[in-house]
Amino acid sequence: DISQFQAGLRRIRNKGTLCRDLSAKEDFDLMVISFHESHTLGHRLWNYQKEYSPPNALTNAISEIYSTIDGEIGTIVDSLPADSNLFLI
Repeated sequence: DISQFQAGLRRIRNKGTLCRDLSAKEDFDLMVISFHESHTLGHRLWNYQKEYSPPNALTNAISEIYSTIDGEIGTIVDSLPADSNLFLI
């Protein structure tokens, strides 16, 4: 599960980079970006949380996934033109 967690973090970071690169090259009317890793990895890593398991290497994995996604969203938002409309779910 550690390798899946690490791969998920890489996917999140790569997706953020790809989205920033694409938005810098093209003036899109609409971009839809989904960070589904929070859902899929959340299911895989749920039982490693401190409420369900003794402290381990994945105790804070879900929190780290969400923090990484938040960071990527923030970086994407910072790279958008000031007059962009943004809708987050």
